[in-house]
Amino acid sequence: MKKLLGLVTSIAMMSCLLSGCGGTANGGSAGSGSSPNTSGPVSSSSTAGSGAYANFPTGNITYICSGSAGGGLDLCARFIAPYIANYLPGTGTITVENVTGGSNWNAYNRLITSKPDGLTICTLATPQFSNYLNQSMQIPYTMDSYTPLANCVTDYCCISVRTDDARFTDVNSLTDLAEFLKTNSGTDYLVSLTSGGGADELVMYRFEEIAGVENLEGINYAEGINASRAGFLGGETDIYSGKVGDTLNMFQEGTVKVLGVFAAERSSLMPDIPTGAEQGFDIVLGSDRGIIVPNDMDPELYDLLLSAVEAASKDPTYLEQMAAGGYEVNFIGGEDYIAYLREIETMVKGYADMLGYNG
Repeated sequence: MKKLLGLVTSIAMMSCLLSGCGGTANGGSAGSGSSPNTSGPVSSSSTAGSGAYANFPTGNITYICSGSAGGGLDLCARFIAPYIANYLPGTGTITVENVTGGSNWNAYNRLITSKPDGLTICTLATPQFSNYLNQSMQIPYTMDSYTPLANCVTDYCCISVRTDDARFTDVNSLTDLAEFLKTNSGTDYLVSLTSGGGADELVMYRFEEIAGVENLEGINYAEGINASRAGFLGGETDIYSGKVGDTLNMFQEGTVKVLGVFAAERSSLMPDIPTGAEQGFDIVLGSDRGIIVPNDMDPELYDLLLSAVEAASKDPTYLEQMAAGGYEVNFIGGEDYIAYLREIETMVKGYADMLGYNG
C-alpha cells in the first residue's frame, strides 16, 4: 500500500479549466453551487454491473465537493467525474456540487445523512478529515460515520527557501537546513503554512523532530495558498512548507529552492529533487483527495463504484490530462484506503497537543 501522497494544483491549468471544457458529467444548478465539470473525451468501455445494478446509474449521481469552485479539490473532482460515469454500466451522469463551510463538515454532513443508494458521493480531504479530533469544533461525527471508497490524487509536501535570500545561499538540501537551524538555534524562523492541521504543518513538526531542532514557528495563512505564497515571497516568512502543486510555479520560475519532497518516490513533477528519505528524513506526507460514500451501502454497489473509480484512475486519457494539469494520480481503494486513513488519524492524534486540538 502506498503511503501519504497528495493533490497538485497548477494555476495556469486552473484558469484554462475554469474557462470550461465539457465532459460526460455536466454541472447542475442545485445546492450551494454546482458548475460544469471539467474533462476531455473519455473511452467507451465500462465496468460490468449485475442484478439490480446492471444499468446503474440511470439518473444522476451527485458528487459533493467540500472545496470551493475552482480550487484544487474541486478541479480534481471535476476531472475524474466523467470518467467514473463512463466506467459505470448505466447511462447516468455525475454532477459535482460544491457544499462549502464548516471546515469540510457541511459537505460531510450532507453525505452522512444521504441514502446509501450510490447516488451521492463526496470528496474527502486528507489530513483535514481528522479535524473532528479538535475538541473546540464539537463535531458529533468521526470517520466511522461514513465509508471510505478510494483515494484519487495526492500532492506531496516539500520544503523550500527563496533563491534570493542570502541567509540560505549555502542551504541546498534538508540536511543543510537542519544544520543551519542548529547553528542559528537562538533565532526563530517563520514558516509559511496554508492551513491549521494541514499536511504542511504536520511535516514541519516531523522535520523538527528528526532534525533535532525547535526553532521553526508556523504561520497559518487562513486566506489560503495564495496568501501563504505571497507572504513567503514578500519576506513575511523565512521558509515555505507547502505541496509540490502550490510550489511548482515558484520552482519553475526559479524563485525558490526546493530542498526535498516528502514522497515515497521522487515526484514526477520535480524528478531532480531528492525525497526526504534519500536525505535521512523518513517522512512521506501530503494532501490526498479521495471519495467517501454513506454507511450501509450494498457491498455489490460499493464494489461497482470502486471498480469504476479504479478503472477511471487507469484511463490513459485521464492520466494524460492529470499530468498536464500538474496532478499526481494515486489510487488506493477499499480496505487499503480505510487502513491508510487510520494511519493518518493515528498520526494526527499524536500531534493533537501541538495542533491545539485538546483545548
